[in-house]
Amino acid sequence: MDGASRIWLDDPNPIFRMGLAASLRDSRFIVVGESSGLVPTPTLQNVDVLVFDLGDQDNIGLDLASRMPAIGRRHRRSTRLVGLVPGGDIETAERSQCTILLRSELTPDGFRDCLADVASQVVPPAAAPPARARSRFGRLLRGKGALFVVVAALAAGAFGPSGRADGLSRSTASVAATAETTPVESAGDAAGDVAVWVNSADPSASLVLGTDKHGALESYDLAGERVQRLVRPAGTVSTVDVRDGFSLGGNTVALVATGGRLMSFFRLDAPGRELREVTARDLRTPGPDAGVCLYHSAVSGRFYAFVTEPRGDVTQYELADRGGYVDAREVRSFPLERPAKSCVTDDETGRLFVSGADSGVWRYNAEPDASPVDRRQVDRVGGDHLASGVAGLAVVTQPGQQGYLFAASPGDDSFAIYERGHDHAWVGQRQVVDGTEADGCSGSTGIDAVASGLGPNFPSGLFVCQDGRNTAPDPAGRQNFKLVRLERLLDAAGLPS
Repeated sequence: MDGASRIWLDDPNPIFRMGLAASLRDSRFIVVGESSGLVPTPTLQNVDVLVFDLGDQDNIGLDLASRMPAIGRRHRRSTRLVGLVPGGDIETAERSQCTILLRSELTPDGFRDCLADVASQVVPPAAAPPARARSRFGRLLRGKGALFVVVAALAAGAFGPSGRADGLSRSTASVAATAETTPVESAGDAAGDVAVWVNSADPSASLVLGTDKHGALESYDLAGERVQRLVRPAGTVSTVDVRDGFSLGGNTVALVATGGRLMSFFRLDAPGRELREVTARDLRTPGPDAGVCLYHSAVSGRFYAFVTEPRGDVTQYELADRGGYVDAREVRSFPLERPAKSCVTDDETGRLFVSGADSGVWRYNAEPDASPVDRRQVDRVGGDHLASGVAGLAVVTQPGQQGYLFAASPGDDSFAIYERGHDHAWVGQRQVVDGTEADGCSGSTGIDAVASGLGPNFPSGLFVCQDGRNTAPDPAGRQNFKLVRLERLLDAAGLPS
């Protein structure tokens, strides 16, 4: 530990603060203290780098300015400062003088590299900020004498996607839809998310579960015919997910979860393919756009639900049987700091993927005791693969093979495909277009896929996408879901099926 940099972490969010500390388990660093609002006050002669929260990006510098008297003037010159902000526009900042460490783009490697770089620098006299940055950071530097505030930048894309796989074309291949579901009964922007339940007793009798955001959870057979419409209060059904193997009331059942104003649970009885609500109590969320995804831990065997919130938080709940009904207990919450859209988990690898509507796709550890800063950005919005936003996500597992991660890019009616492995390299871009039996998917917000054989119509698996602009054969144009043979989608990408 000789020569290790001494780090003090000051952040009002204890979970995020613990995550920062966990990311610094490295021989280059010693975390000598933690605080909230600089209480307790750090002894700065024993601190090389102070990491602190700059607060709301519209008030950059105000938080630090109010704390500076507590730091003590005699030690400001020798202690390097690194400020964290929620994220946003950094174009006015000059990297050489006053730039920003974006919490929304923070990665463990980037954070460690940032601190190592800052700690190695000799603190020079304060420099005046460039004219363009002065209005934004004037309060931060005004009246600080010889203080030079070092705030490193991890701008969007600095630690972004791993890039496309070598030798694959960047062009978008097209695949025709195989079938489509009966349109949802509600008009307008109504069809939301989708999930596929595999009937292990009879795979050809599997179901597609879809949400009518204006008031129902629906199920369809593999020909697209509606099997059940379970009416729900308006605004309480936005997303849907399903997991087999949940113990409920002395039986092992398929558990279905939906997001919206309420997080709700249903059991899916295989013999009659019937959905029945089994929520123990009202489990309210911040609003109708809250998403949900399920996770079955291979480590503990426990079941969890993740809720993605429009304000940017992600909350994890442990699920339990309460006399034949499902209850949920919060076990973890952490900020995404950008509007969260959707999530999906990979039960085998213990990974959680979250889509930020305007930021990109992020990967986290799905275990409840994992650090929220132990994350990786799979891809970012505005690059080659996610045109102007990102919506639904799906993980495809393949026996004996690696599998894939799918992400819906509604801005250009396409779907990005990434390797399921550690680096998540981009491997192809696909569109679902009109076929002889159904039109394609446009503006898709919800997707799911399975690689199981589901009978003669889908012998190697199924991909389902929500269609935002249904054109035919329904003359009313009500939205629905399109079904695609998975091997055709993967063959189009030149990938093993």
